[in-house]
Amino acid sequence: MQALEPLLALGANANDELLAGMEFPRLVDWTCHRVLASTGGRGDARAAQWLSRAHRALQVQAAAITDAVLRQGFLRNIPVHREIVAAWESRESGQGQAFEPPLRDSGH
Repeated sequence: MQALEPLLALGANANDELLAGMEFPRLVDWTCHRVLASTGGRGDARAAQWLSRAHRALQVQAAAITDAVLRQGFLRNIPVHREIVAAWESRESGQGQAFEPPLRDSGH
């Protein structure tokens, strides 16, 4: 967690330019969420913020894809995207967990 502390200190509400130029910005969002979710306590609120950030950014990216099949592939076929969507849906349905299952092979 120490390696992520500078990023976590900025918080999930930091400017979206924070991750501009990164190859896998959703993976960074997701990692921050998972690290904070695993700590419990104070981390829970920050974890929820990072999940919201990841989901919001992912939906903005997906909305730019006009082809429905490609858009669904973008959300479902990229492991970290699929994990973000699943965690968001779990949270929204009230079945959210304190810590999501380990991220499957992200192919990165």
